[in-house]
Amino acid sequence: MAPGLAPVVNVPQYDTKGRVVKVNLVSNSAAYEIESDFEVHAVMSKKDGKSVNNPCVVDGSTVYAVISKQMTVFEGRQMVAISITNNSDVELKAFPFVLNVIRAPSDAESYASEDEHLAFETAYKKVLEAKTAAENAAEAAANSAVAASNSENAAGDSANAAKASASNAAASETKSKTNAGAAERSAGAAKNSKDAAEQARDDASTSKGAAASSAQAASAALAGVQAIVAGNEAYTKAESDAYFMDVRRSLALYIAATKNVLADQNDVAPLCENFFAALHDGKVYGVEFYKHSTSPASAGWKTRDNAALVCEPSTNSKAGRDDYVKRALFCPFNVDYTIDAETLEPKISAIEGVFGTYNAKAPAGLIGVMQQGGWVRYYDAGSSFGYEYADERVSSEFYPLEATVKASDNSVRSFMIHAKYAAGYGADGKLGSLSGAACAIRTISHNSQISMWKQRGAQYCGKSYADGGFVNLMFWLKYGDKANASKMQGCRSYAYTYAITVAQTDAKSVILKKTDAANLVVGSAIDVGDGSDRQNASSYAVASSAVVLSIEAYDDNNSRVNLDLTAGITTTTSNKINTIAWRSGSCDNVLGVDGSPTNCTSGKEPFIIQGIECMVGAYEVYADAIFKLESADGVFKITPWICKKASEITNNAIGSAYKALSYSLTPPTSAGWRYISSMGFDPAHPCANFPDGLDANSNTGYRAGFYSENATNALREWRAVGRLGDGPGAALGCASSCDGLGDAWWNISGRACGTAGNRGEFAA
Repeated sequence: MAPGLAPVVNVPQYDTKGRVVKVNLVSNSAAYEIESDFEVHAVMSKKDGKSVNNPCVVDGSTVYAVISKQMTVFEGRQMVAISITNNSDVELKAFPFVLNVIRAPSDAESYASEDEHLAFETAYKKVLEAKTAAENAAEAAANSAVAASNSENAAGDSANAAKASASNAAASETKSKTNAGAAERSAGAAKNSKDAAEQARDDASTSKGAAASSAQAASAALAGVQAIVAGNEAYTKAESDAYFMDVRRSLALYIAATKNVLADQNDVAPLCENFFAALHDGKVYGVEFYKHSTSPASAGWKTRDNAALVCEPSTNSKAGRDDYVKRALFCPFNVDYTIDAETLEPKISAIEGVFGTYNAKAPAGLIGVMQQGGWVRYYDAGSSFGYEYADERVSSEFYPLEATVKASDNSVRSFMIHAKYAAGYGADGKLGSLSGAACAIRTISHNSQISMWKQRGAQYCGKSYADGGFVNLMFWLKYGDKANASKMQGCRSYAYTYAITVAQTDAKSVILKKTDAANLVVGSAIDVGDGSDRQNASSYAVASSAVVLSIEAYDDNNSRVNLDLTAGITTTTSNKINTIAWRSGSCDNVLGVDGSPTNCTSGKEPFIIQGIECMVGAYEVYADAIFKLESADGVFKITPWICKKASEITNNAIGSAYKALSYSLTPPTSAGWRYISSMGFDPAHPCANFPDGLDANSNTGYRAGFYSENATNALREWRAVGRLGDGPGAALGCASSCDGLGDAWWNISGRACGTAGNRGEFAA
């Protein structure tokens, strides 16, 4: 498609004019040349399941597609794909546009929906007729201009008007080479212009009025062409808003219309790439913050096309306002995905509500969130700094999010995928990303997870630092604040240990003191056993990660906490319960793509942002990043080292494939928690979100803690987001450098990689 906005073509319902749409094909910012032995069709799946598959006429990188009457049976928006296949019927590219069929008046003649497959000769004939009509219109307009120029002195205004009419008609000809009906109107307008010029020779006064009418008619004809011919100019603001509100349905229609040409019917990733590559809204979404030295406030302000947008978190019972979710750049899709071992590209077998059988609790692969890829710009404005985000490279200062850069050839993919859930074990015993699983803790470290994820193949690894950076960026843009605690706190103040007060046998509940039970949250998970040391197996010997179903009165002093257990348990008054990280999918019923189950700011519940479940009560250790702690020339510094491919991640060392971030943190030499006041920016790693200042407190800056170790010449794992007992220090930007690469604990978990697990080097 031509660069810019994805086109919308408006046509009347039950149209029989055989209008022709001209489509200029562009791929990776260059004209897409179609080889002579390729076949090109306009493919459409109608609302009743019947299909249209009509041949197109090709001229280099330009395609002429007939809008046939069968494409106009049903009113409303429908996806049409310009499908290019080779001589083996394998689809190479599919360029989509939206056909907007405007409802016909009640007295219009209708016709039944049928499958349609026009012959090439029919399509070619219609295109030829459209071109001929346009050429005739241009000739008539030229004659009109000559006649007008010969007018007497009194007809000068008429001549000028006629020339304007000719110019408009010529512009109309350029737009309507492929539209016979529009061209006829243009020719008629040109004829009016000629008639007006002839009248001017007889009556100058009348001539002036006639020429003005001619110019108006030509202008109307041009407007008609612009409203009908597919082109970026015909994409009005109202159409743009309506189109992106329907982006989810548009993807469904596009896949339904084109999936039959896929070599692998169980992988629609190629169609997703084509679809998102065609969507551009021309907008730049910005946010700006004061530097900490200017003002320590965490709140900032939205800029450019982001300025008027509002976002409110949701809960299970209330949907908050979200001005972003229906915009293509911010519209998330839950997907079932795998990573191809050879190409290192994602394969998508199901999209919730769009394609295939989506089952978050028993996926074929991993459950992730797909979203259109974006480009980010960081800028320094002196006393402030900011980020701008767009769906295309607006200038050389914009860089693609790392999850979109392909490992195979360093090109930029039009979409990205992030794992939706924290790591849990599936029915196959492998670490995965699925709903309903107990959070995988106690065994995950930087080192141990390497082999754990490789049970799925060498192309898999754990969470990337770029995944963490993405959710940070989304929060900053949508809420205009550096600190997620201002809107959604996550599970950070929920570390409770309570004694069981009444013994039970074979029960699916525990009895606790009323005041203790009142602190628990329905939907959260607890361990039942002995003691408060959550790392010790005895603490979860009776029940592990049992979900709280409900809390009810037991007697005047105690409450019964009902648990989701497959079998009853026996408890004594020597047993205790310990809150533990939430199970995956705890936010599946939130009525939006951001929010928590019942209370977004209690500090007890996880939340989702862009559909990604975050801060479940355990750290998530990054797989592709290692902290290097060193002292040189009396200066202590911490520097992240980054690896871009899953297969090149090394155990207990910084391997040859790793590269250092372009800046380091110079913390105080004493170990301890401090609060992040500023983040650096590395264009090669735009999602690193690593601090370069620790001068804030729990109510200023990013309201996120960073634990700096004082060891020198040491390697540490990058633990992110915080645990359920970290309080105000836990946040999306939180990190710790206190643990070695092999350290695993009850408060450390992980997450699967998405497309950021294997990425290339963007060539600026």
